[in-house]
Amino acid sequence: MSDTTNFAKYSDSLRKCNKIFNLVPIFYILSSVLFFIVSFLFLITVNYSSLFTFIDGLIYAPAICYLGFRGAYHKHDLAAIAVPLLSLINLGVLKFGAKHLMTWKAYGSVSMNVPQFCFYICFVIFIVSSFIAYINIKANNQYRFLERQVGFPYFNERTEEQRVEKIRRDIKDPYQREYERLMRTSASEMTGIEFPESISK
Repeated sequence: MSDTTNFAKYSDSLRKCNKIFNLVPIFYILSSVLFFIVSFLFLITVNYSSLFTFIDGLIYAPAICYLGFRGAYHKHDLAAIAVPLLSLINLGVLKFGAKHLMTWKAYGSVSMNVPQFCFYICFVIFIVSSFIAYINIKANNQYRFLERQVGFPYFNERTEEQRVEKIRRDIKDPYQREYERLMRTSASEMTGIEFPESISK
């Protein structure tokens, strides 16, 4: 069976992988921006416990963005797994803050357990990122498989034929190389031959 028979299937699979690699970072960007904006707005409007969540957001939001990009664009499985793990750790941090900082008030009549509220946001991120990590790793494995196939990354018969033809042109037959060498040496020897003066006249 020719290697080109699976080109259509491989091409479709590659498009799906690239679509996942483009969508995964978008989710992490939106999630981190949402988390950071919420923590910042609470910092300036609600209570002093928001300072805790704001600092947490300064660390957590860029971290999941970086790991999300690395997991998708660099096909790094550990980075993809690290996002839900980091979210799980952050849930513990926010739970601690919700327990110990819930009574810190900025304004007498305004009271809100900000770390607890951010805990719920982080919990949603954890659930979704766990699902996304699974999809990301699956796409990474599929991409690595496609890299090893003939015709990657175009999976186009005409492109593959041109590539093979170029390789054939670059790899000359040993007899052809020897013939060209003999032609070059014989040509240089002929230029060194001097004819007698009588013959030349």
